[in-house]
Amino acid sequence: MNIITKESINYQIDRMARIEKLGRPVLGKLSRDLLEYLMTQGSTDIASVNRLLGVLTPANRKACVSFFKYFLPWKYDEEKGEFGKRNKHLVTKRQARCSAFLLVEENTIWTWKRETEGSETTVSTYQDRIKKLVASALKGTKKTESLTAAEILACVLEVEGISVEDMIPLVEAIKKDEENKDDEVEMKEAA
Repeated sequence: MNIITKESINYQIDRMARIEKLGRPVLGKLSRDLLEYLMTQGSTDIASVNRLLGVLTPANRKACVSFFKYFLPWKYDEEKGEFGKRNKHLVTKRQARCSAFLLVEENTIWTWKRETEGSETTVSTYQDRIKKLVASALKGTKKTESLTAAEILACVLEVEGISVEDMIPLVEAIKKDEENKDDEVEMKEAA
């Protein structure tokens, strides 16, 4: 029977970290090379991208799919999990996009990913997650009791950087919107 020790676990974790550190720069260069190969040199070898997708970890695969969908004119088949037919209507637009991206030699999948992660999708994702958490807290679960609206607001006010002063303009704006809606209803009823 093989005895697993903390040392053997730490060794494996360190080994995995080294592999990850090596893989990231390789994928950065390869992603850029594939753009140049397909879009600048005019190759139609989309199978190269599909082969790459086949060897990646799920997280890196997801990043690559998003990256190549953004830059390449080939359609991505979600069911097959690969790129297929070239969309001739997107070629000019995607070539311009690639040319601009490739002008900066430091640009790779990782710089692109960093830039796109800071976009509005992240903000809306936070908003959606907060809404779901608040709705869940109001309902409660089989294992946890529900919270009142006042308890949730008290929790929000405990977050560093949020104060009652931040909430006053919001409450006033909500109150004004409600008054405007009441006025609209009264106008419709009067008409």
